[in-house]
This record gives sequence, structure tokens and C-alpha cells, in this order.
Amino acid sequence: MFDIWYYLNYLTFGCFGTNNIFKMDSTKYVTIKLLNTGGFGQIFLVENENTKYAIKQIETNCPSDMIKVQKEIDIHLSLDHRNVLNLIKSSRDVSDGQNVGTFLMLMPYQENGSLQDDFDNRKKSNDFIKKDRIKTIFGGILDGVEYLHTRNPIIIHKDLKAANILLSQDDTPLIMDFGSAAEGIETVLDSIQSRRLLDECNECCSMPYRAPELFHCEIGTQIGEKVDIYSVGGILFALYHLRGPYDLEYETGGSYALASNSGVLKFGKDVPIPNQNYIKGLMAVNPVERLPIKVAKEHFTKLTFENV
Repeated sequence: MFDIWYYLNYLTFGCFGTNNIFKMDSTKYVTIKLLNTGGFGQIFLVENENTKYAIKQIETNCPSDMIKVQKEIDIHLSLDHRNVLNLIKSSRDVSDGQNVGTFLMLMPYQENGSLQDDFDNRKKSNDFIKKDRIKTIFGGILDGVEYLHTRNPIIIHKDLKAANILLSQDDTPLIMDFGSAAEGIETVLDSIQSRRLLDECNECCSMPYRAPELFHCEIGTQIGEKVDIYSVGGILFALYHLRGPYDLEYETGGSYALASNSGVLKFGKDVPIPNQNYIKGLMAVNPVERLPIKVAKEHFTKLTFENV
């Protein structure tokens, strides 16, 4: 299918080859190809001295955008965990009196792609993930989320989803993309704050794994670690089914917001009842009822993941 975004970027950058070079500090990175593009910017596969990297390029057009991107970079640079994608370094080229500029973020290239890529490839042949692999991948995701949630201040990712989990060469899950992340817990105090948060969520938080409270951001709502717990539950559901919890409802004309607020989850027959209940505990509509990360990890060790 023709991709207009790819074509527009092709016109902008020309043929992806040796004619296109990113420079960070004094190091040059030769562009190989465009990996992804979207509202967040563009991600390129680049190479330096026979080593491949991914460069995320973000163009900003106003001071508020610059502040937002710099916050993403600051949070990401502060992280060091085996289940979090490493941000090697970043750079910024500003102009127009510091009001606009281009940010570059250099990260290791993960050839295996994302968990979502794995789902998409498997769906073509109905090749479901083996249960022992589900256990290993999800255990790594829990470890990464625990690391984020036990930092001071706490880090709330707010956009955990299969597409934001990369798989390393040895199949280690790596949490990526901190463009929606926040430090600390935020309570919605008034309608102005509610509208701001709702706009942010609609822009940056993907609907298939979004916690119910983020569809409304009502006054009195606490936006904290439980939004990530909900998303983690959705990822475990997807590891079993190769799709998000409410993708089928959406594909048949339903609404992610209404479906998630119903709390109804339809499991495949190969998901054991204790594992179903565990996912329900992560994805409770009321955030107060969701398992805290340490309890979630403890309960996870008691579940059975047996290949049939």
C-alpha cells in the first residue's frame, strides 16, 4: 500500500543512503533508511563504524514543544535498567531565539523490532506465542515497570503498549518512548487541568492500552502508577491473543473508551482461570482496585505458564 508519509519524507531527505548524515557532537551517522514516522517525529536507522543505531529526530515549533521534548530526554537519560531501552546521547540545534529547534536522540538499534511487530508477523499464520516465552517477556516488562515506579520521583510512563516494547537480540523486552512520561503523581483539581490532561492523553496515549480514567480525566482523578498497571495488564492479554483487549470491539464499530470502562474481558480458552483473574486484577476499571507493582510481581510468580 502506498505510504504518503514515507513519500513525503523521501522528498525531504532524498534517497536514504550516504548522502544523508546526522552529526552529533563530532560523530557522523550515515542514514540507512527511515524506520518509523508519526506525530512524535521520525526514527532513522543509521550507522557509524559498522555499528547500527536508531536516531529519533523531533522538530519543535514553539517553546512548549521544546520543553516537552527536553523533559522526555531528561527522563530517558536518567534511566539505567536492563529492561529499559538505553538512550546513548542526545543533541539539540536551536534557532530563532531559542524558540524552535531540532532534537536528536541516539539509541541502540534493535533488529528484532517491537512486540507489536512480533504480533503482526504471527497473526499472518495464527502462530501464538509459547507460554514459557510469555512468562519470560512479561516478567521482564514487570521488572522494568517496577524500576520506573520505585524511583524518586516516581516515573509514570503513560503509554505502555506492545509497540513501545522492543525485543533485543536475546529476546529481552525493552521499554521505550518516554514522550508521554511524567515524574510524580498528578491529581486533577479543576476543569482547566482536566481539559489539559485530556488533550495530552488524546495526543500521546494510545487508546488500545489506555486506562479508563485517561479517557475522561475527571476532577478528583489521580493520574499515577495505576495507569501503567492497567496498560501492563493489556500487554499480558495481548501476549496471549496477539491483539489488544478491546481491539475486536473497536474493529466492529465499538469504542475503546466504552469497552475499557465496561471491564469485560473476553479470554481465549488457553488462558488459565488464575491467569485470567490476574489480568483482571491489573485491569480493574477502578484504579484503586488494581494491583500495585510489587504485589503484581509477587502474584505473577505463582501463575502457571505451560506449553500445550
